[in-house]
Amino acid sequence: MSCPPEAQFKYRAFLSYRTADARQAQWLHRKLEEYVVPRALVGTPGAHGVVPRRMGRIFRDRDEARSAERIESAITAELSQSQQLIVLCTPNAVAPGSWVPREIALFRECRPGGAIHAVIGSGDPPACFPPALLTTTDDGRTEAPLAVDLRPLKDGGPDGEQRGLIRLIAGLLGVGFDDLWQREQRRKRIRRIITALEAAAIAVAVAAVIGLANSYRTRAFAHLSLGPVVGAAATVRITGTVETPNENRSDPFLDEAVSARESTLWIPASDVILRVAGTYPDGAERALSWHLRLMPEFRLDAKLIRLATPAARDILDHPGMAYIPVVTWIHGQEYEPRRNPRPFWIDIRPPTVREYLPVVERLLEHGLLRKENSFVLTAHQQSRAIDATGLGQLRSLNKNLGDIFGVIAQGTTTDVSAPGDIVAGAAATLPCDTCPAPMTLHEAEVYCSSRGMRLPSALEWELAVRGVDGRVYPWGDRFDAKRANVPGLPAKGDPPPSLKPVDAYREYPSPFGLYDTVGNAGDWVVNDVSTYERVYMGATYRFNPEDATAFRMLPVTDSDYLVREITARCVTPDAR
Repeated sequence: MSCPPEAQFKYRAFLSYRTADARQAQWLHRKLEEYVVPRALVGTPGAHGVVPRRMGRIFRDRDEARSAERIESAITAELSQSQQLIVLCTPNAVAPGSWVPREIALFRECRPGGAIHAVIGSGDPPACFPPALLTTTDDGRTEAPLAVDLRPLKDGGPDGEQRGLIRLIAGLLGVGFDDLWQREQRRKRIRRIITALEAAAIAVAVAAVIGLANSYRTRAFAHLSLGPVVGAAATVRITGTVETPNENRSDPFLDEAVSARESTLWIPASDVILRVAGTYPDGAERALSWHLRLMPEFRLDAKLIRLATPAARDILDHPGMAYIPVVTWIHGQEYEPRRNPRPFWIDIRPPTVREYLPVVERLLEHGLLRKENSFVLTAHQQSRAIDATGLGQLRSLNKNLGDIFGVIAQGTTTDVSAPGDIVAGAAATLPCDTCPAPMTLHEAEVYCSSRGMRLPSALEWELAVRGVDGRVYPWGDRFDAKRANVPGLPAKGDPPPSLKPVDAYREYPSPFGLYDTVGNAGDWVVNDVSTYERVYMGATYRFNPEDATAFRMLPVTDSDYLVREITARCVTPDAR
């Protein structure tokens, strides 16, 4: 049997094993052919030639010679094309019928000086070595060859599977084991670093994908049709806040000028308020707001919210008013879902004493209201009469007595107390010029009717003040003395409370833009939820804080009909 020159071998090695050890042989064959030599060793001289990038082919006889008619001739041919021989030494390899000893002999015939690598796969040496690998010394002792040991450490192997594999590769390449092992360990460390970096990159990518998915899920598209506002106002600005009622928080997320008639916003899928403010020709404000309760969603149809403002003419025809769209909202202390049947406009704030005085005088002049039906007219006339007679001190004396009796009454009854006048006809005292104008129920009805409007129902008032999320107060669920005039009973020695200007708390509007709603002066409403005839909402400045909620309706009985702490804000007549 002739062998080719060194440089023309087809195989790096021939793997000799017993069929019973096929599984271990397959593993070894795969590891050897897949092995990539460390870059620093490639091209350097080795005992078997220049070190290549890869190990090259390893012949595994039972697979690649299966179709040969004559097994021995086929094995002989492949052995002649193999540079080296690997012998998988196991108890099976030395058992009767094994071809391993014959393959060793055939290899030696072809390559008498060829390298043979004994690999212990299982069993205990020297019993696992084929006899052809053993030598007998002059003194009769049997010596086993130097061998690579692939046995696990727990089975007595000195190296373990991985270290033993590298030892075999070093022998096949003809390089030093220590050099190859150190480079392999260094490569493993680099590989671990790369793997960690790849894992980190994957983690970042996954986190980014999750973040994007979560951002998509927790956002919504709000398509706004702003054409009427853009057409009616010189400038338009839209702001947005995320509401957290249980913490009294409004966190801004949007504040930008708008000029386009159509706009799509990427907004949080949460409790959100969008407000549109404009600069109108008459200089009056309008409150155009949407209070949205959105849930995180992946479905596009659930994420697209279409919002439209009223017509330009409708906006211009309602100065000083807030627009309330059709919405589903939470009513009452029992949190009952409701839906208003149609949109409506409601006054942003009640009229001040200064604003209302010329209005009520016109109502008197036109015979729509009698003087005795109006707190403002009566108080104004009495004040002028007192000034004319030089009895100005009567005004302060009467107010002081009224305040005293009012505090006493508030501590002993749930009825509303008069704010200063202890008897009708005595010196009535108006609040400050910029305070809400006190009105009787009849007076409030006449006032709204004269504007072509009416008083709001209790449900309309609650929706406009409370919004859609069921909050307790216009600003959230916790009472805050800095946001409303509701001081309660004064401490000993403190002056009695009084009405404050309507814009004292305008920086704390309701979700739909109303202010001066709870505390200060109450608002007359039409009772559409119970049987009381004369009712108001918002409480007054004399109430305890827990009573001045956005949903509590209070009755006015005959005994306190002359209450001077209730005012009016009107709604458009077609709101019902």
